[in-house]
Amino acid sequence: MKKPQQSKRKHRVRPVQVENYRVTDRPNGLETTRKQLIVAAVLVCVYLLYARDPPPP
Repeated sequence: MKKPQQSKRKHRVRPVQVENYRVTDRPNGLETTRKQLIVAAVLVCVYLLYARDPPPP
């Protein structure tokens, strides 16, 4: 009785964990880090451009 219950639980838990891990952790983490890096790079570039050559008021 223990083996079928464990196998059923594993089958039920595993796909949910894999889907949640893939959908929530990995892409979200990569997207957030990439977006943060891109935004930071753009802000730094704009800040450096404005600091070096400020636009005429």
